[in-house]
Amino acid sequence: MISKLIANFNKEWRLLWRDKVGLIFLFLLPMCLVIFITLTMPDQSRPKKLELLLINQDLNGQVSKGIVQGLKKISDFTVKEMANPTEKTLDQAKKSVAEGDYQAAIIIPEGLTQSTVAQIQQATQGQSNNHTASGLQIYSDPALPPSVPSQIKSALYIITQGIELQLWRQAASRMNSPSSNATEAGQPLIAIDTHYASSEKTEAAPPNDVQQNVPAWALFGMFFIITPLSGTIVKERRLGVVDRLSIAPVSLHTVIWGKIFAYTCVNILQLALMLLVGMFIMPLFGFPKLEVISHIDAIIVVGLVASLAATGFGMLIGSLVKTSEQASVIGPFIIVILAAIGGIFVPEYMLPSGLKNVTQFSPMYWALQSFIQIFVRDSGIIDLWHNIAKLLGFSLVTITLASVILGHYRR
Repeated sequence: MISKLIANFNKEWRLLWRDKVGLIFLFLLPMCLVIFITLTMPDQSRPKKLELLLINQDLNGQVSKGIVQGLKKISDFTVKEMANPTEKTLDQAKKSVAEGDYQAAIIIPEGLTQSTVAQIQQATQGQSNNHTASGLQIYSDPALPPSVPSQIKSALYIITQGIELQLWRQAASRMNSPSSNATEAGQPLIAIDTHYASSEKTEAAPPNDVQQNVPAWALFGMFFIITPLSGTIVKERRLGVVDRLSIAPVSLHTVIWGKIFAYTCVNILQLALMLLVGMFIMPLFGFPKLEVISHIDAIIVVGLVASLAATGFGMLIGSLVKTSEQASVIGPFIIVILAAIGGIFVPEYMLPSGLKNVTQFSPMYWALQSFIQIFVRDSGIIDLWHNIAKLLGFSLVTITLASVILGHYRR
């Protein structure tokens, strides 16, 4: 009994040892997943910094100085001040935020200090308030969740309340009068208004979970075409299909492109199904309906190039691996890594600064950013040309490499 057990153990071990690449990935995969997923998952004890653009039109004002100093003291914010603000620079700031270069822009209006002090003086003198309070304006990236502008607004509220309290005390000491009723009631003098930035003159609509999750997980599913496609290629090589093509009246390129078109159609159907879920199923659970009609041309183009990228990558993996087991292990491993660094699991702005540069090399990131720009930022095909070009280039490179490698097997 023991000898038979040992014999079977030796047999299984020899089978495993023959597939050295698969065995290496069996140990390498979980180690890499631990590293990448830990790096990309947000650390609640170490909040990610938000990049803010500050436009101060109340130059040399006491209130604006206090706001600037207060924002720079907050460790969660990285503040960049825009010098010499004009109407043109305001539009540029909103456009930069709308395109995702900054998480938000904060506009301090001209005369904020003067109007705030005037209100306090009137209150301490018992006069009616004839001044309209100037308000801070927050323009946030429409691709961010609502919690982000709320976080910025809360921070500004605390800062402005401290500044107002200081101004009340200064006015009361000069007038030798107690605090006004407005102070006691806790009524803020400095209003804070939030908006979603848009590259157009109109304000962008607030984002919702459907707009962000449907394209993200649709792409995740589309790239899983790598596993069956690479497995099919390995199986055909093992059965000698590639060798038999050398005597058949059909070129290798015809076979390759036939396979690409077939799997690309599967991916397009996957995307269409996910969009239908966003349009008809999610509203049944109380979520907003995904609007696709006004963006249908851009969705088709991005969906097509993303499908080609996924299919081309699957062809390349299938041409490189030796066994079906390797394809079934390596394919999902690469997909998870690309999704982790591509913003599928965690939004890009929450990634560590070192990984943000790596995201630029993930085809999932290019496709996801295109869909986010379509659904959230209301972008068209022309606005997406750089990501579309990257996906097309990636497709051509992977398909070409796969063709060369498979051609080598044919010879």
